Amino acid sequence: MTGVPSNAACSISRGRGKDGIGKMSGSIAEATAITFMVQLVLGAVASFLAIVLWSRTRDAAWVFIVLGTVLYYAVIVVGVLERVGVAAPGEVEVLGVAALEPVLHSLPLVCFIVGFSIMLVRRRGW
Repeated sequence: MTGVPSNAACSISRGRGKDGIGKMSGSIAEATAITFMVQLVLGAVASFLAIVLWSRTRDAAWVFIVLGTVLYYAVIVVGVLERVGVAAPGEVEVLGVAALEPVLHSLPLVCFIVGFSIMLVRRRGW
């Protein structure tokens, strides 16, 4: 990785260990694991509540907000899977350009924009 210091406290060794899982060293591995666990738990709660809301409303704006929340959780899950070496979304290419990762990161934001736009148009009469 370029731009990352190679001292022992913050070095990340790329590749796979004996067990097939990506290996990291030092306190970054612990901090990353804790961060991913918190993101997974909070994302799961947010997605669950969003799906419950989705089942109770048929409003187009709220459907897009819910969809954005669920897609954001999918981004978190793919990020965790990529970090542990199970998935590699950066390897999916279209015309020589990595396609899956930018699309995954953009879709939740697009859904939020559409949902908020629908709410604004409806409330303000734009």
